[in-house]
Amino acid sequence: PLNDLNPALGIYDAIGHQLAADLGSLDGKNADLVFAAPENGTYFVRIYAEEGSGEYLLNGVDTIFDGVVGRHVFYNNSHFDGNNAGADTQDFAAIATDKTALLPDRISSYANYTNYGRGINGIMVDIVELPGSTLLATAEAATSDFEFRVGNSNNPDTWRSSFDAVNPAPLPTAIMVFPGAGVGGSDRVAIIWPDNAIKNQWLQVTVKATANTGLLDDDIFYFGNAPGEAGDNAVNTIVNATDEVVVRNFRHGPLNPATIDDRYDYNRDGLVDGVDQIIARNNQTNPLTMLRLITAPAVAEKAFEQVSDELEIAAASLDWLYEFERISGSKRSSGKDTQIEKTVDMLLATLD
Repeated sequence: PLNDLNPALGIYDAIGHQLAADLGSLDGKNADLVFAAPENGTYFVRIYAEEGSGEYLLNGVDTIFDGVVGRHVFYNNSHFDGNNAGADTQDFAAIATDKTALLPDRISSYANYTNYGRGINGIMVDIVELPGSTLLATAEAATSDFEFRVGNSNNPDTWRSSFDAVNPAPLPTAIMVFPGAGVGGSDRVAIIWPDNAIKNQWLQVTVKATANTGLLDDDIFYFGNAPGEAGDNAVNTIVNATDEVVVRNFRHGPLNPATIDDRYDYNRDGLVDGVDQIIARNNQTNPLTMLRLITAPAVAEKAFEQVSDELEIAAASLDWLYEFERISGSKRSSGKDTQIEKTVDMLLATLD
């Protein structure tokens, strides 16, 4: 039977953001898409055709790639790691199970910041086939495998950087590599800072593409901290008397200890008691001083190369997916339409 489908593929995250797309190959009958998942999670594949009839045949190959597969924040020097200020395997039990890294081009929420009274003092990064047994965080870009920025605005470029000569962002005190201990057998990198060095602000972590990390591109993510903030308001992070009151209302003692994701155990000692009330009282904020719910900027895309001087398409303003669907859905009797479609295909191919 006739099979003249012109299929397209799209990959979407769990909330519907398109992460990658291939709108057709050079022969107009196949779509081929290679996608590296930024983290563990649920992803959806959309398969569709703009014209033709026939059958779909979907071939999928699941491969492990060299890259970051896990990003975690943990409560160093807490009850959950044995109150140990160093970096060791006990820290795995102190990972904040209810927190996820804020990724580029996403809006932050309570899931992306902790309320730990000691601030952000530990993160972990899981990297597949990490080539280096030792990673470095230095004050020099040429010798560091990481860059760290701290700040509290929507423009991380203005935040203090660990590479700044004056008033730099805090450098970690230790970096430990635990081979095979990460997600899916990846290599886990634990990074710790002194208590209270990063509080009531955001930490941007850039794992640089170096020989030690083995990454092809820099990996960027964020975690925030608002000490004593119970997450009771989705639109702001103000710490006030309400954050004290909830501690009184949801107490935990030695006989019914708090779990690691208990939002009222501000010092992560396994108890919810008067000490947590004091943390909230001593870290009160207002609309001017609160942790901002930032929108993480998108990672800059590589610029399109000019395909031809005769192209009359503005790459900065054209929605390629919309244009392709519009053209594909129309009659193709015009040679001009055919030329435009080929041009769009060529430009889309540069995204792969």
